[in-house]
Amino acid sequence: MNRLLNGILKKWCNISFRHPYIILILAIAITVPAFMQTQKIRLDTKLLRLLPKHSTASVLSNKLKGVASEGGSFTVLLEDKDKKNVQKLRKAYLEAIDRIEQIEGVRYCDYTYPVDFIKKYRYLLVTSDNLDIIMTELIKWEAEVSPFVENLMDEEKDENSKSKESFGEREERNNMEKNLIKYLNLTPYHESEDKTVMGITVRTEKGIKDFGKVRKLQAKIQAELDEVTAKYKVWAGIGGSHVNKTVEYDVIIGDISRSGYIAGSLILLILLFTFRSPLPLVPVLIPLAMGLIWGFAFVPIIFDGLNLITAFLALIIFGMGVDYSIHLVKRFQLELSTSKPENALIESYMSTGTSIVVSAFTTAVALLILGASDFRGFSEFGIISAISIFTVLSAMYFALPSIMILSHRFHLIKAKDLTEHFTILPKKWMTYGLIGVTGLALIISIFFLKFDFNLRNTTVKKSEFAQIREVRERHKKVYSTSTSPGAIYLADDLESLNKALDVVKGEQAKEKPSIIGRIRSIMQYAPRQEEMNQRIALIAEIKEQLKGSWTRHVKDEDRKRLVNDFKAWTMPKNTRPQLAEIPAIFKKGYTAKDGSGKHLLTIHPYADRKDGKNAMQFTKKMYTLKFPSGVTGPIGETAVFAEILWIVLAEAPWLTIFTFLGIFILVFLNNRSLRDTLWTLTPLATGLAISLGIMSILGLKLNFFNIVVIPALLGMGVDDGVHFYRRWKEKGHDTIETQKEMFEPLTVTTITTMLGYSGMVFAYHPGIRSIGIFACIGLLTMWITSLFLLPGLLQFIENRKKVDYSKN
Repeated sequence: MNRLLNGILKKWCNISFRHPYIILILAIAITVPAFMQTQKIRLDTKLLRLLPKHSTASVLSNKLKGVASEGGSFTVLLEDKDKKNVQKLRKAYLEAIDRIEQIEGVRYCDYTYPVDFIKKYRYLLVTSDNLDIIMTELIKWEAEVSPFVENLMDEEKDENSKSKESFGEREERNNMEKNLIKYLNLTPYHESEDKTVMGITVRTEKGIKDFGKVRKLQAKIQAELDEVTAKYKVWAGIGGSHVNKTVEYDVIIGDISRSGYIAGSLILLILLFTFRSPLPLVPVLIPLAMGLIWGFAFVPIIFDGLNLITAFLALIIFGMGVDYSIHLVKRFQLELSTSKPENALIESYMSTGTSIVVSAFTTAVALLILGASDFRGFSEFGIISAISIFTVLSAMYFALPSIMILSHRFHLIKAKDLTEHFTILPKKWMTYGLIGVTGLALIISIFFLKFDFNLRNTTVKKSEFAQIREVRERHKKVYSTSTSPGAIYLADDLESLNKALDVVKGEQAKEKPSIIGRIRSIMQYAPRQEEMNQRIALIAEIKEQLKGSWTRHVKDEDRKRLVNDFKAWTMPKNTRPQLAEIPAIFKKGYTAKDGSGKHLLTIHPYADRKDGKNAMQFTKKMYTLKFPSGVTGPIGETAVFAEILWIVLAEAPWLTIFTFLGIFILVFLNNRSLRDTLWTLTPLATGLAISLGIMSILGLKLNFFNIVVIPALLGMGVDDGVHFYRRWKEKGHDTIETQKEMFEPLTVTTITTMLGYSGMVFAYHPGIRSIGIFACIGLLTMWITSLFLLPGLLQFIENRKKVDYSKN
């Protein structure tokens, strides 16, 4: 195999030496159309994009696309602090609504309350689960004003100290009082109590599925608002779930730009330092740029575009790929000091070039194994990386020989001997210390390395943006805090909807407390008789509770108003609202977008769905429910997040194992010796162990973003061991001379690879940042083990052999 490879390399080097211009022109001819192809690459930042197309969440989301969305909308807020001129804000508000509703892509604007309908039925519209919460709150209010009741409540709390209020129950309770008070003086429009802020919920046609159109739609709404604010001199802002998505997208685009600038600048500085001149940078960077363009030209052909995890791959491959040209150019410089250019070129490729082929193939194969993953964050990362490594390698062998020859002829590359190399020789204490550190790190990582299930720690914190904070401050004055549903179902008709409601409520009743929380549909406004009977009974209990004398001691004015209103309210003669009576604005929120008249059923978990464990538990519950025919679902980001975690947790261990086995087999096939293979892989295994230990000590956790770094590190980390051990054998097992020659190039290539990830360290997106941090830690530890542990061990073995030989 090596003989065949060397024969091919020798022949190609001869051709490149004789016809460098022709080969360079051919390389450029390939690069130009490839570059045009890369302009078609698009970025998709949705979590759904990370799931395989055959996953349950993906299939259902595509099936219900355009019919039901995950509750995405814009929220438009207008404010005028001049309380004396309320009509000016009202005019601006109504004109804004008229303008927005005429924009293509807007389904409708929700801006009014059906006051007559709500006043007529009032507390009969409150679901039984919420009436339960009201009853609990009234008991707490009584406890606050009655010391005797308070003591009894404390005793009961002590007896039931193990029971804890769930996240959903707390969320519901916090909103309940505010909602009820708001309905006491309900106005036709969505506005604050002091009339200074007015709100509009803008429902869109495509939800968050078509991200590009949502961004354009936001710009159109903003343009209309700019005209309104200029005309009426009021403040206006846009918020909502759609804006949260666009902010995250803009953050990632900004991170890519900033990371590229930082990483690119630092890599150039390192290259200038190592070559002591800007001239050799021409042959180092030109073939690398060609290879990158060739590789990324395949992205729009094979995939829909880049996803959250592959967005930064160009930087990573740039940092990895530059290693190949550094090794070859430096070796060419070294050979020029003792050989003619043609011989120097042949020797560089037959020695260092062979090591590069082995390291590139081991890296590419390790990454290709990721391609077998169902998690597209893994699979696309692996496939794009592997393709790019092969194309960069192709550029190094197709274009770089000619470029190096031309660079030598134009005096861009000059001879350089080993005396100019910087090196640090390994000491015994370093070797022994690293052996101890490896063992300790392995133990620490086994017991203390954790997986982060909290989605908040790996996504952009929108509250840190001034634009979003401004809108949210005004949003609180108009709307109660609410979260999108954890699951959305579509029912073909009312019969199917009612059957689905029975299934969910039956499951909810099985467990106390249940992870199934609020269940909402059009039927909450026109409940069936069973639900209505529960509401009537609970209202009677509440009225009985309010007969107590404790109500006279309530000090809070809002609570006092609520108590008096509930006591004075009487049920209408027609106690059950009919479907025909339900206002259109309520119906729109729970019917399909396509005008088919199908009904939506939404379910909120009584748990923090940002906690991955809760998301998985809730989604598993939803997936196991047996719904009748005519009901499709669930869809929602909670299910997407849960499926991502299921795949990552299931696949990460075997991907790591198979990646290591793949590398082991390739290195073994190259070395044809188990001993040589183990020596080559020593820096990789020990470096990874130390990096995981450092992660544990620093309190850093694995997550579904950075866990991809482990198999990637296995592919990248083997390079130094391959280069060092091969050169050590060529040097006749002379560790000192090998260290002198290899220390600087291996240091520089490690630094450049780290710098490919370093830009991600400065990313604002926490998930992306965690990839950069973990990768830099891993690459640094593998550099240490390659240049201090491996040489130290090799030197120790050779010294032992010399001692044994002298004794004989």
